[in-house]
Amino acid sequence: MAAPLIRASSIAFDIRFARLRRQSERRQERWTRPFWGQLNLKWRLSVPLSVARWHGLLDATRRRRHGHAVRTVVLLRHGKSSWSDSTLADIERPLAPRGERASRKLAKYLRRKKIQPALVLCSPSLRTRQTLEAVVSSLGKRCVVEVVPQLYAASEQELLERLQALPESVSSVMLVGHNPGLHNLALVLASRGADLPQLEEKFPTGALATLVVDSKSWTALGPGEAVLIDYVVPRQLG
Repeated sequence: MAAPLIRASSIAFDIRFARLRRQSERRQERWTRPFWGQLNLKWRLSVPLSVARWHGLLDATRRRRHGHAVRTVVLLRHGKSSWSDSTLADIERPLAPRGERASRKLAKYLRRKKIQPALVLCSPSLRTRQTLEAVVSSLGKRCVVEVVPQLYAASEQELLERLQALPESVSSVMLVGHNPGLHNLALVLASRGADLPQLEEKFPTGALATLVVDSKSWTALGPGEAVLIDYVVPRQLG
């Protein structure tokens, strides 16, 4: 019983430490951060090439940084679920009509932003699978989808270990899952990004976060080694 307690304490410390570091970085960057519309690739924080790609400046899928490939992590929380049938187990609860509408909007957003992960790992719950079904056509024909039982109610530590176990041939991955694991994972990984204050505040149903990872390998992925390059929630999509 001691090991899980130590693990949870360690992750909680990582989250607190990451928040303090971000606050310090924001103070230091206040007068040096360029406006995103005039992105400066010589910014002293070394904006990853994938960030530039996001703004239509570079094709990062064929580029390498510091001698290693740039990796992308996309976190998608399931849409709003229904509580109308109290006899259903949590894992069997479907999307509510609101969640279905939000998922369709997210599909259009993914298509417009050309977010096409090489691999999608999805929780086996009905609401996550229905969310994935609504957006999968927007993820590209080469996307490989896997339903992973261990992602259901997974903690941030378990999700991080799942990322660390990815083959190095995988350049981008989407996790479709649940809170609090997804939200805490994003807080552990992200060290900077224009939308970070919004992400820190909440990660509601249907939230989508895209992070660029600059570690030497998936195995070496750790706290603070990602930049949040995009964050959107359904209410922003009309």
